[in-house]
Amino acid sequence: MSELVTFLPAKKTTVFTANRDVFTDSTELANTFAENNPATFDWDALIKDDRTNSNIFFDVAIKPLSELLAGTGIQAPNHQVIVDMDSKTVIHTPKNQYKLTKHKDAYDTANNIINELATEGLINIEGAVIKDSCLYKGGRAIREYFFPNELIKINGDYIAMRLVIINSYDGSTNFSVQVGGFRLVCCNGIVSGDKIVSLNAQHSSGFELAEIRGQLRTAIKQYKIAGEYWDKLYNTKLTDAHADRILTQFSTNNGSVSINQFNGFTRLWMQHKKDIGANYWAMLQVLTYWATHHKVKERSQLNAPFLVYQRQNEINAFMQSKLWNV
Repeated sequence: MSELVTFLPAKKTTVFTANRDVFTDSTELANTFAENNPATFDWDALIKDDRTNSNIFFDVAIKPLSELLAGTGIQAPNHQVIVDMDSKTVIHTPKNQYKLTKHKDAYDTANNIINELATEGLINIEGAVIKDSCLYKGGRAIREYFFPNELIKINGDYIAMRLVIINSYDGSTNFSVQVGGFRLVCCNGIVSGDKIVSLNAQHSSGFELAEIRGQLRTAIKQYKIAGEYWDKLYNTKLTDAHADRILTQFSTNNGSVSINQFNGFTRLWMQHKKDIGANYWAMLQVLTYWATHHKVKERSQLNAPFLVYQRQNEINAFMQSKLWNV
């Protein structure tokens, strides 16, 4: 049995899934390497990405802020400073209760736990690939694990297991672990509302990396039965009238409906309904296709993986509304 490597850097190419206006472009050929066959799917192409720095393991240190301010006469007794030692730049100035969790420690711990769970037979890691993204000038890191041999099949669609672990140095996000799906035919990240466990822990003195062992074990087990829920979505019919209500609510921000967004989602719904059927599974593909593939503004390109992740969380929360009851 193979083991996850400590670090598999993302290779360089121009592949990027969230660079198109999916409301006007055809949904075909979003990724030329995507096909509904786990044996021939180009997993190496999936992790290639030239937008971000894949070196998430740069040297970082945390020190009392008073050291940085020594000789200036400025006092900062309750703060620390996190410094990128490679570029000699300050990333964050947290309060003293902040606990630094280095990316290397976080991801080495995750790898070790995944390897242990694989040894127990809980997860098949053969052929697993890892995609790293270093975002917000080193302040945030996203590591995505894809498991090609952990598959769920929904009406001919192959869904692989996808694990996302986020760690930050800039205080912007908690340490986060989420397990979901990845639809091979269109490279959508598949979410399940509250059906799959996630861990969200603050960087404080009370947080220990070992805590993720139990959460990962539970999440992997729940992923294995997520197919029952996704199959239910596929077998639950969805009328155009109810689809309109879903898309109206999802297109509403601050009490106002975006007509352009609603019309765009409606076009996607009509196409996915034709391809998949008039059911909740097709509607989920509409939303996750938008989350994964819709264009990101030019100024945000370097941080696009996190923006896609935020969109997927938005869908997760939305799926808990009464409109999504199945």
